[in-house]
Amino acid sequence: MSGWDAYSHSVAGRRDSNEDEILSLPLGEDGYFHGVADGMGGFKGGDVASAIVLKYAKEYLTDRFARPVRPDQLKKILRELYAGADAAVRKEQKYSPHLAGMGTTLACILAKGDKYVVGNIGDSRVYRSSGGDLIQLTEDHTYVQDMMRKTGIKPDAGVLKHYGHVVTRSIEGSKDVPDLFPRDDQWFTLGDGEGFLLCSDGLIIDKTADPESVFAGLLMGTATLKEAAEGMVSYALNAGSSDNISVVLATWGNFQRRVPQVTEPEDEGSGVVDAVEPGLPLWRKLFASLSPTVISIVVLTLLALVLAFALRSFGQPEGESDDAISANDLPIAQSESSLTTGGVKRSPLVWQPFAGHGLASAQLSDELSWSPYPSDNIMCYEVRFGGIGPRTFLDARCPLNTIEALQPKVPYRVTVVAILRDGRRIAGASRILIFR
Repeated sequence: MSGWDAYSHSVAGRRDSNEDEILSLPLGEDGYFHGVADGMGGFKGGDVASAIVLKYAKEYLTDRFARPVRPDQLKKILRELYAGADAAVRKEQKYSPHLAGMGTTLACILAKGDKYVVGNIGDSRVYRSSGGDLIQLTEDHTYVQDMMRKTGIKPDAGVLKHYGHVVTRSIEGSKDVPDLFPRDDQWFTLGDGEGFLLCSDGLIIDKTADPESVFAGLLMGTATLKEAAEGMVSYALNAGSSDNISVVLATWGNFQRRVPQVTEPEDEGSGVVDAVEPGLPLWRKLFASLSPTVISIVVLTLLALVLAFALRSFGQPEGESDDAISANDLPIAQSESSLTTGGVKRSPLVWQPFAGHGLASAQLSDELSWSPYPSDNIMCYEVRFGGIGPRTFLDARCPLNTIEALQPKVPYRVTVVAILRDGRRIAGASRILIFR
């Protein structure tokens, strides 16, 4: 068991400034704190409130964990943290009257060894991942959540539009009381391989929906916490989030991901890749369940196809070699057999996302699009621009102005990976593009 691993990511999104604050803090020998604070008040100081709260949390917890801490003290320490942070915001408002009305949420985890408690005030959230599923541990303090709790009815679009961001509790100097979890026990116990997602409400587009399956897929289906966090932020932006977006991902012990092997396209110097292996061949899975009779029929059919292909190749007129076919014009393969032309063995034919698009360059203000992967089982797409980390998109399109790191007049190898709902990742043939 290797303890905590964590990664944090926060962006302003479509806002002019970022009022969120994030913190992952080791404490003493075996303590840890993870927190997300979403400031409220806009020009009146939402960013000030969130910064004050996490600055206070860092100072208070560092001092408190310099002394012995028992697991049964975690809830008491967390209550003191919330009360002290509320007092710090109230004090700042007293000396800076123009900041009256500022406040912030705070969702957090406080751990000692393998024991932990969760705190929440406002509408930032904490999720736990166990066995691949994400479970929300906190409850939103919002007008919409109170309405749903009382009536059991999901509000209509009009109510969500006008009241979706109304928070009923916050850290704003008014002594609002946080929720602490578990409610009935002293602590939760960490299981080896558990993961956690803490986020501001900018990640949650529809607070009455259940986005857990998408986030769980990104957490379990990416190679690193960094890729997962950036994928979640990209997902929220492309789903229409208009708020700041902050994510803290943390794992305890041996967190097991389900990341299938993906063979990246090979660069043969032309800027277009002929093909790429989509991972574990499907025929291996199918053959395991077939009877000997069916296998014999399949083998004979394949032999007949090979013979027909050989006859066609030897009888083909000169100048009509398959080598003259552009890789972008190749069809989507329906089998995984290899193709040999001119003595050169080529990889299996696969999905060509940019086939027929005639792309060579694009404006940075354009929207890049590609041919959708031919399956109804698509969860999302990952797009990589050279060495720039992958970005996640729900549809087969990417607004280039969301990729801040792109530079004009620089060639990028653009690769699209289709992520299926069963966890498979299918990489399509890439293209070299230059942006203006």
